[in-house]
Amino acid sequence: MSGKNTDPHLEGGILTGGRALREASRAMILLHGRGGSATEMIRLGQDLGLRGTAMLAPQAVDRSWYPNGFLAPITSNEPWLNSAMKRIRELLTLCAECEIPMKQISLVGFAQGACLALEYIVRYPQEYGAVIAFTGGLLGPLGSDLARPGSLGGTSVLLSSGDPDQYVP
Repeated sequence: MSGKNTDPHLEGGILTGGRALREASRAMILLHGRGGSATEMIRLGQDLGLRGTAMLAPQAVDRSWYPNGFLAPITSNEPWLNSAMKRIRELLTLCAECEIPMKQISLVGFAQGACLALEYIVRYPQEYGAVIAFTGGLLGPLGSDLARPGSLGGTSVLLSSGDPDQYVP
């Protein structure tokens, strides 16, 4: 990962699945983990079996949203982290342009993608359809103050992890 580009994920593609976005009444944004792919996340979305849902899975450049672990100082993961946040915001805007309300949009992430989904919702709190984080956590070193202003309203949140997990304490 080169630090020269201030928007490293600009060239990352977006894979779609499920119902066409313009025909859907709800959407899922699916975020892969380090080394993973948008293709794997579309398969996961299909396995969730939510008929009538549009699925949007962005692909991180070099298969990683940010270079360091989620417990590293946040600044050490820039500019990749802000670029990833921008991709999520663009997908949410695309959903809004297709008249899908935020409370009908779910963010689903695995590992690094789970961390990304959680970081996004605490930076931009509001009512989302759901947030599903498979093995992830908020970004920042252990002992960081993780309190953030704002409310997620009626957002359903599922956090899961294996025990023990070698990456998520």
